[in-house]
Amino acid sequence: MQGRCSLRVQQRCRHGRIAGLRSVVLTCRLLSAARSVTSAATPPAAGAGAPVAATQDASCPLLAMPWSRRTALLGFSVLSGVALNLGGSGTAAAAPLLRSMGWTVESELTVLNDLEHPIKIYWLNYDGDAELFGSLNPGSVFTVKTYESHAWRFVDSSTGYTVAEHVAAAGQQVVRVASKTGGVVAYTTAQSPGLAAPQQRTLAGRGSGGAGLAQQEQLAAPSATEPPRPLEPSSPAPPPAAFEGFDGLGNDEAAYSLAQLREVSIYPGGGNVLLLLPGSDTPLEVALAGPEALSLVAATGSLEQRRPSTLGTWTRSLMASGVEVRRVCITRMVDGIFYSRIVLSRPNEPGGGSEAGASSLCSLDATPGDSLSLALALRRPIYVNNEVVRLHRSVMDVFIRRREAMEAAAASGVFDEAAEAEADRAAQDALDSITRAIPSAPRAVHDLQLDHTLSA
Repeated sequence: MQGRCSLRVQQRCRHGRIAGLRSVVLTCRLLSAARSVTSAATPPAAGAGAPVAATQDASCPLLAMPWSRRTALLGFSVLSGVALNLGGSGTAAAAPLLRSMGWTVESELTVLNDLEHPIKIYWLNYDGDAELFGSLNPGSVFTVKTYESHAWRFVDSSTGYTVAEHVAAAGQQVVRVASKTGGVVAYTTAQSPGLAAPQQRTLAGRGSGGAGLAQQEQLAAPSATEPPRPLEPSSPAPPPAAFEGFDGLGNDEAAYSLAQLREVSIYPGGGNVLLLLPGSDTPLEVALAGPEALSLVAATGSLEQRRPSTLGTWTRSLMASGVEVRRVCITRMVDGIFYSRIVLSRPNEPGGGSEAGASSLCSLDATPGDSLSLALALRRPIYVNNEVVRLHRSVMDVFIRRREAMEAAAASGVFDEAAEAEADRAAQDALDSITRAIPSAPRAVHDLQLDHTLSA
């Protein structure tokens, strides 16, 4: 594990994952001499990223953390302590483009909240959007099964400010969020066995589903020369990044196929919608929650009421403000859940060098139900990522082959339980090979309320 402590701090500075801070300080013992590594969010000097030998400095005040009962419970050794200098405002603006990348190398992340107020835990998904995983009260512990390169954000529940961010490594880790001299200290610890060897990490685009596995598993890092942007007090996420590509994520139009809405059905507690895809006789089925299903039916005009509906108010508000819905894109599938984005065109602010009547595009994360309802109400096109189309066809082909095998066995007179079991086994193996290429989301393990706060 020598060299990992110094390497992590230098990567954090170079990538700017905690933007807006004045400095990041780590005191450790390098080559038998105590040194202090201080770095701002600026381009590193030549050779700054090279790993160096490092061991734990027991004299460092940040690392002297008598966790007593909790340390014995978790059994982790402290490897590094990173002080987050939040400045006078107490905020740390999150750097743009930080997002999760890979889903093959498992990691277990435990978050300890040693602040005097609750924090919210957000997972930054594969598109860079924040997904709330829960609220952590003071003195509580939250453990989640995640993956190497998955990005996490910790937000003050009372102010909405980002207090820390963390990118998971392989193996088991503990992130302790604690107050120190008016700021916040995030102590990152890890267990030495089973950690993956350091690999080259390069900047990757924000493209979704269609990218290859190698690109998906690279760790995205925002440019160190890009100035940090402050967070709004009411928002846990940074301002939206510049619009890229056809969907706002960097993918070209060629990465998508135009779909047609074929059928909407509702049942008690939910519903589904069928999208007809080019070159396929089997439509793509998207499951909807109860309110989403009703909203989609209302978008057809068959449930028009006396007073405005939520969808109607939403659409009229967009039109009154000059915002135009261009298209809806279903971007990817994660653990069987479809992700989508709404592409909007909004008028530019007067002045600022833009031409009169000019507009700019933006892309918003939304559920498929809301996206499809808006597209149907405003008669806007619906696009599906080609990778989602490919996965859908692959799954359908598995079931078609199984049905054909069963029909052939019945026609030849050898249909029995053994033949059916063999067909089921072949179908399951084929489905497993397909689902391994589908991204996975983190899974919460347990949430413990502990009887006393941590001491440092």
